[in-house]
Parts: sequence; C-alpha cells; structure tokens
Amino acid sequence: MAGARDGVLLGVDGGNTKTIALVARPDGTVVGAGRVIECADPYAVGLEHAVRVIESAAELALAEAGAPNVGCSAFSLAGADWPEDLDDLGRALHVRWPDALIVNDGIGALRAAGHRSRCVHPAAKLAELRLTQGRLEEAEQLLAGYEELPEAAHGIAHLHLARGEEALAAATIHRRLNRIGDDNVLAAPFLAMLVEVQVSQGDLDGADASAARLGRIADASGIDRVTAMADLARGRAGVARGSADAAGALEAALARFASVGMSVEAARARFELARALEADQPEVAVGEARTALAEFERFGAPRDADAAAELLRRHGVKGRTGPKDAGHLTRREQEVLHLVSEGLSNAEIAGRLHLSTKTVGHHVSSVLAKLGVKSRGEAAAWAGRHLRAPEDRAER
Repeated sequence: MAGARDGVLLGVDGGNTKTIALVARPDGTVVGAGRVIECADPYAVGLEHAVRVIESAAELALAEAGAPNVGCSAFSLAGADWPEDLDDLGRALHVRWPDALIVNDGIGALRAAGHRSRCVHPAAKLAELRLTQGRLEEAEQLLAGYEELPEAAHGIAHLHLARGEEALAAATIHRRLNRIGDDNVLAAPFLAMLVEVQVSQGDLDGADASAARLGRIADASGIDRVTAMADLARGRAGVARGSADAAGALEAALARFASVGMSVEAARARFELARALEADQPEVAVGEARTALAEFERFGAPRDADAAAELLRRHGVKGRTGPKDAGHLTRREQEVLHLVSEGLSNAEIAGRLHLSTKTVGHHVSSVLAKLGVKSRGEAAAWAGRHLRAPEDRAER
C-alpha cells in the first residue's frame, strides 16, 4: 500500500452493535473519528444497509479530518465468516475505496497478506465461535484435518466437553499442557477448561489443584484477562464444593471480564455467581441468572442460555425470553427446516428452492441457532413435533 504516503489512513471496525471509523496520518496521528450506533453485519441487516452504515461511519471520520485524500483503507467487518462474504463486501466497498483491505479475524487477513497465521489458524478461531453458538457439527467440520495443529487443541477439547465427552476433553488438554508446560500464560485457557472438565467429572481435588496452578500464572503475569480466568476457575471449583468463598471469586471474575470487554465470559461468570447464590439468596440468584440468560441470547450462545434457563425454571421462573415456535422462524427458514426434516442435503434443498448452496447453509445455521438445537437431526426432530407440512399450512 504505497499509496498511504500520498494520503491518510482510513480504518473501519464494523461490529454487531456499533461501527467505528478512524482517520490517521501516516505517522499514526489520529485526525478524525466517526461512530454509528448500528449493526454492520450483513447477515443481520442485509448487505446494502451494512454498507451504508460502514460508509456513514467513514464519512463522519473523514469530515472531522477535513475530507482529506485517502491513501489506503482497511475494514474489519462482522459477518464476513467465509471468503465469499469478503467478496460480496469487497464488491460493494471497492466502488468507493478500490484498494481497501477487507478482513474479519484471520480469514481475510491471511488471504490478503498471502501467508499463514503466526498464532491461530482461522479454521480454529471460527470453530471456537461455532462452539459458542452451539453449532457443534459445523465446528467439527472446521476442525477436521487440523487435529495436529497446536492451535486447534483448545477447540477440540471444547468440542469434546460440549458433547459430554469429559475423558476425551481431559486427555486433549493434558496432551497440550505436556507440550507447553503448565506454568506460563499459554497454559491459562487450557487450565481454565480443565477445571470445568474436572468439576463435571466430580474430581474436585483435581479442580482445586488446576485452579491453583492457574492462579499462580495469573499472579506472575499480572494480565487482567488471565486473572479473570483464574477467578472464574476458583469460583467454579468453589461452587462444586459449596464453598462460601465462591461468590467473591465469581464477582471478581465478572468485574474483570467486563473491564477487558470479554462479554461472553462475563456472562458465564454471572451465571456461575447465580449458582453460587442459589441456595442462600435465591432471589438474587434469579436476578443474576436472568441477566446472564439475556446476555447469552444476545450473543447467540444457546448452550449457555439453556443452562441459565434451567436454573430459572428450578425457581419457578419462566426461562426463555421468547418462545421457540415456528412463528419465530421466517417463512423461508420454515421451508428450509421442512426440507431438512425430509433428510435433504443443503445442495438438494438449494435445487428445490432455487437458491445457492451458500444461502441454504446460512438459513440452516440460523434455524439451528433460533431453535437452540445442535444438529440437523435435532432440528428435524423438532420439526416433526411442531412444524406443519407446507400443504397443511396452505389449507388453513
């Protein structure tokens, strides 16, 4: 991007809740900023609207900077999960910024830069996102073939844990810890997950020991997010033992995760806090669980949301903020779900509905997320119980 010498640098971060643009001189001095409190994810608001939001933020920043010539520009955009998404956004944005670099996480950056990731393979990063979203089949497909990559180990362990395969999860974590050691920052996320696995296995002594190891790493590093992981791990182990100290550790974890912008982890700490308070302060626990549930649903984390909803039901409180019924799906999503229930593949559904396979894939992913199910088989079972066939709907 040699052209950067002839003009300013424009950077835009398009997110799910707000879109921010900055204009800087080549020496790094920021001379303009713009913010639009709107979503720039094309899957959520449509490609045209997302592009308008992005352009609006950029125009505000450029106007504040005095409308200078743009030497180079880079856009980090939500919703660009696959190379095809980058192509769609590129065609729209390159009209105004022909040399713009458009990325999301590692995928676009790797393709644009033409080199392998130095830290985390993009498939591993995307698999972690899909696991949070409860889309286990997609995560497994993303991780297939990368089992020997060091950066895939956490996602593989996460996948085993999500499926209730605690022994496999523990084995994966221990194998990785044997290679990297358990006394450094790289070990922190693995020790945090190991505590969760050991609690699930009923190995409370092991959970205490792993939490203590993580605590020593946090003390030595002084890194807030690692300290938050250690607080959450100590709190989880404490909840399993019924320790009176658990709530304090979880409150500390919640505050630290929130301070570093790790919102999903903050919601998980809040849910664990609700569990810690459930016996002695049920009304407070219900309030914390409600807040955690709302956050999980906002972030699209159905497995976590299910756990929070279950806690609320134990206290006679309606868990879900919205019903999982067919009316929650769009008409097209209902059509796709009906064909999924008939056992059709995405390619076959695409041919039946005259859509692209990619579009069908997006519809299937949306259906799974809205229904809070993990697989096509579970979606098909739900459809068999709740969804009328198209001809039945037409007769009404």
